[in-house]
Amino acid sequence: MSITASTHSHPERPRRNSPDTRQSQRAANILLREVRFIYSAEFEKKDAEQTILQSSLSRETRKRRDKPPSDVPGHLLYLWTIPLLNPDEEQELFRRMNYRKYRSNVLRSRLNPDEPCIRSMDSIERMLGEANEIRNHIVQANTRLVVSIARRLKSSWDAFDEMISTGNFILIRAVERFDYSRGFRFSTYATHSVERELFRLLGKGRKRQLTEVSTSSEILLETVEDPIVSEFHAEQDRRVRYVRSLIESVSPERERRIVISRFGLNSERSRTLREIGEEMGLSKERIRQLQIRAVERLQQFAKYELPDSALDEMFGEEPPSVEDLDFG
Repeated sequence: MSITASTHSHPERPRRNSPDTRQSQRAANILLREVRFIYSAEFEKKDAEQTILQSSLSRETRKRRDKPPSDVPGHLLYLWTIPLLNPDEEQELFRRMNYRKYRSNVLRSRLNPDEPCIRSMDSIERMLGEANEIRNHIVQANTRLVVSIARRLKSSWDAFDEMISTGNFILIRAVERFDYSRGFRFSTYATHSVERELFRLLGKGRKRQLTEVSTSSEILLETVEDPIVSEFHAEQDRRVRYVRSLIESVSPERERRIVISRFGLNSERSRTLREIGEEMGLSKERIRQLQIRAVERLQQFAKYELPDSALDEMFGEEPPSVEDLDFG
C-alpha cells in the first residue's frame, strides 16, 4: 500500500470535499493520540512492507507447559500456559509493531482534520490496532517475568499484589521504549526496568512501614522525642508521658485510642491494626489511615516545638539504599 494511493485515490475525493463534523472529530482524535515508536532506516525502504510484514514467524503450537512455582496464586497460574518468546520472535514482533506505528505516523502527518480522508483514517486506526495487538502479545508473554521478580522481592503477600500491579505498568512502558535494533534480549531489558522500579517501591514501603506496621513504642517515642530527655537519657516512663501529653493535646479521641493501642503506650502490649479495627468496628485499612494521620499530626506539632526533631532523620526524603532493604 503506497501513501499516494491511500491519500489520493479517486473514490475518496468526494468524501474529502464534504467532511461531516463526526469525521472531522475522528480526525482530530487521531491526531491527538501519542504514537511512540523506535525508528529504523529499513522502514523507509521500498520493500519494507513486504520484508517486514510478510516475514514468517513460527506458527508451531507449543504444547509443552511450564510448571508454575508452588506458591503462585491461583489467578496467575494461566501465565505459565503462555509460551515465552525466543530471541528471533522478540525481534520480529518488535520490528512489526514499530513499523506499524511508523507507517501510521506517516499517514497521520498528512491528515487534514478539516478535510479528512476516511480511507487514510481507516488505515491509521487499523495499523495502530495491529500494533496494539502485537504489544499485548509481548506483554502477556513476559508477565510471568514480573511475577517471578515480585516473588523474589516480596516481604508479604499484601506487598506482592502491589508489586505485580506496578511491575505490569513498567513492563508495558518497557515494551514501548525498547530499541530492538541493538540486538539485546527484551527479557533482559525488562528485568532491569522492573527490578529498578520495585526496588524504589520497596524503599517507599520501608519508610511507610515505620508508621504503619511498627509494633514498638520506641519508634513512636523517637518520632516526637524530647531533645532534653534524649540528651540526658531519661527514663522510659518519662518519655511515654511526654508523648502521651502530645497525643492528649493535639489528637481527636479516636486517633488517640488508635495510637495508644498501636504503640503500647498504655503499658499493655502493642496491638495489631486488625485487633484495633475489630474493637472499634472499623476496617484494618481505615485504622491504618487514621494511624498515619495521627502520627503526621504529632510530627507537625513536634516540629514547632522541636526544630531538630528526629522525625527528619526517620522520615526524610532520601530512600534507603538497596543494601538496607529487607526482602524477607
